[in-house]
Amino acid sequence: MGLDNYFGTLYSQMAELQLHKENYKQANFFFNTSLKWDMRAGYNFNCKQTTKDIGYSIYFRHFKDYGKALIYYKKALGYVNREKARNVADVFESLNIFTLIANVYVRMQDYDAAFKYYQLALDQIKPEITENSILQSPPEEFIKHKKIYYLTELLLDKADAYKEQYQYTHNMSSLQEAIRIYRLTDQLLDKIKAEQTELESKLFWRSDTRRLFENAIEACFLQNNPKSAVYFFERSRAVLLNDQLREQRWLGENDIAKMALLNKKIDQMQRQLQTADESSVKNKELETDLFASTQDLDHLKKTIQISNPLYYQSFLDTNTMSFLDIQKDILRKSQTAVEIFSGDSAVYSLLMSSEQIQLLRINKTSYDSLVGGFISLIADAEKMNKSFDVFVSTSRSLCSLIFQNRTVPAGRTIIVPDGRYFPFEALVTSAVNEPVRYFLNDHAVSYTYSLRYLLNSFSTSKSGSARNFIGFAPMHFPYASNLSPLNGSDHSLKQAQSYFFRADNFIESNASKGNFLREFYKYRIIQLYTHASDTSNKGDPLIYFCDSILYLSDLIREKKPSTSLIVLSACETGNGKLYKGEGVFSFNRGFAAMGIPSSIITLWSVENTSTYKITELF
Repeated sequence: MGLDNYFGTLYSQMAELQLHKENYKQANFFFNTSLKWDMRAGYNFNCKQTTKDIGYSIYFRHFKDYGKALIYYKKALGYVNREKARNVADVFESLNIFTLIANVYVRMQDYDAAFKYYQLALDQIKPEITENSILQSPPEEFIKHKKIYYLTELLLDKADAYKEQYQYTHNMSSLQEAIRIYRLTDQLLDKIKAEQTELESKLFWRSDTRRLFENAIEACFLQNNPKSAVYFFERSRAVLLNDQLREQRWLGENDIAKMALLNKKIDQMQRQLQTADESSVKNKELETDLFASTQDLDHLKKTIQISNPLYYQSFLDTNTMSFLDIQKDILRKSQTAVEIFSGDSAVYSLLMSSEQIQLLRINKTSYDSLVGGFISLIADAEKMNKSFDVFVSTSRSLCSLIFQNRTVPAGRTIIVPDGRYFPFEALVTSAVNEPVRYFLNDHAVSYTYSLRYLLNSFSTSKSGSARNFIGFAPMHFPYASNLSPLNGSDHSLKQAQSYFFRADNFIESNASKGNFLREFYKYRIIQLYTHASDTSNKGDPLIYFCDSILYLSDLIREKKPSTSLIVLSACETGNGKLYKGEGVFSFNRGFAAMGIPSSIITLWSVENTSTYKITELF
């Protein structure tokens, strides 16, 4: 015993460091040294992990020596765990090794052997268990395990193997099986997410599903099955936002107040920790208090779930919709919907009307290049005017790439974007020698986080005292010398106010952050004339009021709002941090999560006088 027992772990970490540096010879040396020390100490579980890592990281991934990788994987399975505390961990380690063996056989196009080993991997949980059985098992049986991702990776790898088998054999049943497993895996991930309470944990699982959705949509494309693709398009976006809205539907005012109090306390402590000395007593006290408050919030949410079983069940039952649902509940005559999915290797567009549905694959390199060029021109009026021909050509090419000569019926068009946002209204639809015609000329365009979002029953305040309109115009920002005054915003706000009865304006010193947070939820329509930015030193979008800054993270729901529309007349209010699988976390998204269904935003810097005029006309 003694320090010698830790050398195996030390050398294993040194090997991981060398892998990160892509020094595989040195990594292999440290892995083998780690193995010797752990064998000497009798740590069979560690030996199993290290032998597996040599097979995967050195021989499978780097050298692509699949025969040698198999040797190490099977050698790893030979280590018998003798530590009772690690029995469950050992089961999951064996599951992962059998999965890796199956993946080798997929690379070798020996699919019969691959599927045999995928089943052996599942057998580690329970002999002859199936994907359906796992989904029907109580979540506490396996979801809390810290390496649950081994199981989700197994299911994803198995689905991918069926998709690859189709590309080798052209047997359509392989695609059908792939789509079935992708869907089951998504439902399992949903159960895992439902057990999480912290947003960052949920976002981790959302980002992990991106591979699932891209490969599942590709399988639907190969099968020429756009109706099945609808499920994966809708499940790939804004699921956490819909969860938040469903959560609010089941919460009473007292529950909302309790959660708001705890969220504010947690947010305040997180901010204090950012500036506290890590070695100080104060820092340790903050960490302890933060942990306790997070546990309190977790306990409160669990209590709500127990007292209202429908609350938890709603997360599992209402996250899906079909093309028939979209036709029946959303699309009417002369209405269309366009959904974009931007993956790592391809972009897909789903074109839907009340009569038909089409799934198109788009070249990602061309798409990213054209979107970047289009945004750089339309966001800069001077640049666009100087290079108008370039703008028209770029816009026309982007339109052609997205729709691929498919006709989008004139009328209302709902856009469900993904990745970088850009205005479809400005796409040029006319041919090269015709007068310039824009998408907007024939289509009334609106945007949504997902089509499912449009079906939400927003839980708004039933207060009869709700007023109709509130406006905020700080005009001056003495604490931020880099911000120019917004002269004229007060006059424009008064003009907008004149259209409503029961309306109030907060101008100059009255347009404070505190007044906004105290008052906004009481009004049906909110208008903001101010400055904003999509970035800050906190990595958080922000809006400026007369006395201080409102960060996106400051938006904590304390009461059910009466609001149905918020107009954010400030630069970049539609921008924010992009989370894969969930979308851009911006102010419009933040207000939507509070239960405000509609917003008007800007994606770049805007000119004041034009903004005032457009807002008044709106």
